[in-house]
Amino acid sequence: LIFSTSAGSRADYWGNTACNDDEGNLYTGGTLFSQSGNGTPDFTGFPTSVGAFQTSFQGGGTDMGIMKFDSSGTSLLYSTYLGGDGSEIPTSLVVDEKTKELLILGTTGSANFPIPDPVNSFDPVFSGSLPVLQAELVGGYEFSEGTDIILIRLSADGTSIINSTYLGGTGIDGINLNSSELVNNYG
Repeated sequence: LIFSTSAGSRADYWGNTACNDDEGNLYTGGTLFSQSGNGTPDFTGFPTSVGAFQTSFQGGGTDMGIMKFDSSGTSLLYSTYLGGDGSEIPTSLVVDEKTKELLILGTTGSANFPIPDPVNSFDPVFSGSLPVLQAELVGGYEFSEGTDIILIRLSADGTSIINSTYLGGTGIDGINLNSSELVNNYG
């Protein structure tokens, strides 16, 4: 065991994905809920870093929480929220070994998810779909405007999004419904 630590929020925070880079730094991606397990609203407590891209909860039922720890686990190098006014879930992380930028694949229900360079984004427009209600999903997520997959390139220091793009059509993209045989595979 190289290191073990706990990190999270006063509201519910579920770990979804993690990866490391060639220097041994650990990156985590989790789902931050807008309320605690007892249903009490709580938008505070997630330990964002100075200069983080987003330092507060953005809206909807969930946001992504992205963290980077050093190789010993003793220092939190950066921590940021990622989201728009709908719900978000991170599903996969990969580090670009040349630039040290973090690539994040996830699901969004936000038509205003940050797309810093729409001209050079593959698809800067949220397609959405029919609403996806809590009863249809594992864990109680809700996407009132439907879902798209989102791909994000986060700067090496976690202070900015280099670019991002939606991926999806007019159907439900990036999630599995309770009726699906893949329901326990999250995204």
